[in-house]
Amino acid sequence: MKLQPLQMDNRAAQRGSLQPLILAIARMFDGVTAEQIEALPGGTDARSFKLQIDGRYLVAKLPESRGGAILAPRAQFELSARLAAAGLAPKPIAYDEATQIQFVEMLQGHHPITMDMLRNGRIMDPIVALLQRLHSVQASLRPYDPITFASNYVGNQRAKDVAAVNSRFEELALIAEQDAAAWAGTSICHNDLHGANILLGTSLQLIDFEYAVQAAPIVDLASLAAMNDLTSTQAQSLVRRYYGDQAAPFSAREFRNAVRVQQLLAELWKIARSENIDLQQSETAAKEHSWRVRSQ
Repeated sequence: MKLQPLQMDNRAAQRGSLQPLILAIARMFDGVTAEQIEALPGGTDARSFKLQIDGRYLVAKLPESRGGAILAPRAQFELSARLAAAGLAPKPIAYDEATQIQFVEMLQGHHPITMDMLRNGRIMDPIVALLQRLHSVQASLRPYDPITFASNYVGNQRAKDVAAVNSRFEELALIAEQDAAAWAGTSICHNDLHGANILLGTSLQLIDFEYAVQAAPIVDLASLAAMNDLTSTQAQSLVRRYYGDQAAPFSAREFRNAVRVQQLLAELWKIARSENIDLQQSETAAKEHSWRVRSQ
């Protein structure tokens, strides 16, 4: 295959070498020219790119380079295929073993949900239905283990304020000691439900499964609440909508703590990926967030 020059926006050109991606395109789409590569927003490093190949649009996702992902790229691709078959995710197109790059269909007319959309309740019921469908799909994944995940983040962190990092880890460990049994389960949980990973269009779709785990639904409910800064009232409404007339299989305290674990994991993840993070500002924000979720 002979590749023609690619049209790349400035952001794509500035975000590191694209040689592995270009080589992967050559291997996986023999005889087809990639007409355009555009870096997609999101994350702390550029790993997702919009491609135009033979008139169709795909997303190429490069592997996590810092060891933070829970699922290996091949496992992500296989899980995506299973969820796409269930109508829950875009269809995976190809996987390049040499570079571990995933190629997935790009859903035209879909866009990420926003915090405001969640907070005003307009799409809460459809998202609850989406999660219920996700949690009914069968797959064997790594069990939810926030202590191990946090240990990896702490081990990789380069923040100057080690005390602030350790305080977060100690709080997480204390919660895990009390409530780990409430998280155990056999459902597929996305475990990273910020708005950018939930696409709204003709249907709701989930993307980016690198943190997917096997757990109880409380993990995803807590993730949705934590990653989108839901208030206590909104979070409680989420739980009620999910379980309907049935009582939730966890207490209000266990749910608050599950939300707090998600907050702490997100904070440690951010610290591990930034040398210049303002820990004092982050601490203040975390306390405010925690107060809002824990308030009655």
